[in-house]
Amino acid sequence: MLNDTSHFEIVGEAGTGRQALHLVDQVKPDVVLMDAVTPDLSGSEATRRIKAVHPEVKVLILTLYEEDEPLIAGCLKAGASGYFRKYDHSFRLKSAISTVCRAGARAA
Repeated sequence: MLNDTSHFEIVGEAGTGRQALHLVDQVKPDVVLMDAVTPDLSGSEATRRIKAVHPEVKVLILTLYEEDEPLIAGCLKAGASGYFRKYDHSFRLKSAISTVCRAGARAA
């Protein structure tokens, strides 16, 4: 979804919450796109851990389901800057990333 843009530099990709935590430690991105549900950690737990170590990193939660309000609320409480529904158009995702990080962003 983001490969066709020059506005962002994608610095990594992780398949699990723990991999994301490790990757954030390594590359220190401005923005993390975090799935609300990962195989090993909830999006809220991964967000909480990222924000505890890297409070400057913005976390944008991605969700598939319209009815995820409790899940989204937990992620926001854990420190996520916002959320985005996966079925929305890519231009809206780009706009969401820009919104959470106005000064330029590198997304992981």
